Amino acid sequence: MKFCGECGTPFKNRCPQCGFENPPQFKFCGECGSPLALRPSASQTSDAGLRRPDSSSPQPPVSYTPKHLAERILAEQAAQEQAEALIALSREHGFAFHLATGTMVRGWALAEQGQEEEGIAQMHQGVAALQTTGGELGRVVWAAPLAAAYGRVRRPEERLTLLTEALAAVDKTGGRFQEAEMYRIKGELTLAQSSVQRLASSVQKEAEECFLKAIEIARRQQAKSWELRAVMSLSRLWQSQGKKAEARKLLAEIYGWFTEGFDTADLKDAKALLDVLEDSR
Repeated sequence: MKFCGECGTPFKNRCPQCGFENPPQFKFCGECGSPLALRPSASQTSDAGLRRPDSSSPQPPVSYTPKHLAERILAEQAAQEQAEALIALSREHGFAFHLATGTMVRGWALAEQGQEEEGIAQMHQGVAALQTTGGELGRVVWAAPLAAAYGRVRRPEERLTLLTEALAAVDKTGGRFQEAEMYRIKGELTLAQSSVQRLASSVQKEAEECFLKAIEIARRQQAKSWELRAVMSLSRLWQSQGKKAEARKLLAEIYGWFTEGFDTADLKDAKALLDVLEDSR
């Protein structure tokens, strides 16, 4: 459906990553390349959530975006319930691609609720199932959520291997919409892997290069949310090195770009960090 049945107003598909208004038929943002949450039809959803279609013919299930592209829009429990509904509908109608997607979303939701091992296993299961359908992008799309889950269970080697493979897959698939975030996570992992109380300058330099690479990619893609995250990571590193003025200036520039969404987690964190850097002047 592209137009309102009541007034004829054209629907638009707002990108959860950069806020760009896309035509309703777009599946990926024309501005930053991020996946878009498809607008469900009335036969697919209700205010209470996913429901079975009235027609006996198969209907395409609702599409979901991972947390890092639509963070905190749905609570973890709600995401799990929707994923389970998607899995049930996909099994009934033989939708292999959407069955894999639902499995990955459910795994993410479990990991976010503290069931990391089960969540990791289900995300891997979903990625593997997606690849059997020819969906090579699955490895790229779910690299960041998987890496975050590995981080919580303290499995740095697997986390680094995952990111390395995902970054290699970026060049193969051309799926670059999470490339900046993966470099940012790689920088954070580089810092976290050191067991030395005072990080060696070579480790800090390697992490800084990852953060700068993430910022460069995000700016080239005009992906402001990814840029904000990468700038926060770099600002924290610079803060630890005593370069607080540089950190404050860099963070203030990207924070000042935003005009809405100040109740979201990333912008709250950015404001708190700015306040700390301001107090230390």
